[in-house]
Amino acid sequence: VVDQSRLLFGKIIGSILAGGFIIYAILIESMILRNFNEITSVFLLPRTPFAVISLLTILAVIYIVSRGIKVIGRLNEVIFYLILFFLIALLPSLVRIDMNNILPVGGAGLSPILKGTLTSLFAYSGTEMLFVLYPMVERKDEVLKAGLIGIGLVAFFYLLFTVICLLVFGSKGMQRMMWPVLMLMKVTDIPVLERMEFFFTVLWMGLGPRPIINLFFGASYSLLQLLNLDLHKHYKLVVVATGLAIYAASLFPKNILEAFKLSEIIGYGFLVVGIGYPLLFFIAILLRGGKVSKNQ
Repeated sequence: VVDQSRLLFGKIIGSILAGGFIIYAILIESMILRNFNEITSVFLLPRTPFAVISLLTILAVIYIVSRGIKVIGRLNEVIFYLILFFLIALLPSLVRIDMNNILPVGGAGLSPILKGTLTSLFAYSGTEMLFVLYPMVERKDEVLKAGLIGIGLVAFFYLLFTVICLLVFGSKGMQRMMWPVLMLMKVTDIPVLERMEFFFTVLWMGLGPRPIINLFFGASYSLLQLLNLDLHKHYKLVVVATGLAIYAASLFPKNILEAFKLSEIIGYGFLVVGIGYPLLFFIAILLRGGKVSKNQ
């Protein structure tokens, strides 16, 4: 994102835009880290100080990111199959669905639906990584196709989880739950396996850090470029510094409700970075007649 911004808008404005991306990524990661560790604290480590849980998590993430993009890519590939296993684990809950819970469809009206869409923007953050990854891809003609497939899968999974929770608990029941999907695991009965929510939380330990790792790499790599530092000499130092910034920001909310509120506010940044930046870059390219000089 740094090189593209400087090529299109010049060194000063381009650096400001790149800096905005880095700050946004760090804030997003910090809230993902906070929400992830809240679940870990409540269901797995209730007696462990939250700051310790968060520190251990960020140290693990720092180590993974410091290993480079190939390790991160392989890790994402493995985690994808864990998600499929999680979907299979949800199937027994379908016996408890009640179709009346989603009727009438659209009965709340258009305005609440649009408001809920804006609130959920935080969950869709991550597509901004294409700014960082695109220059690294050899087959650039495949990027658009792969990106659309990835976004489509994420939207499908979120929609599937939401519909299942609505069918089982109803809209009023979900409003009283902080983590409906986890509650769904509690009502799921599988012979031999008891207390499925514990299996989910263990699985969550592997799934939860994934978005932190991805955007963490994007922020660290972009910061490295912004400061014009050498990749081989300074990459790990930048990763550690970025990780400490994420850790500090994750401790800022006083409680889980404040963390949810901040997540919602930061999620609106997705409109600026995830949607606004590509449009801004596209307009800049059009104004230049489709040509970009590398001398700027």
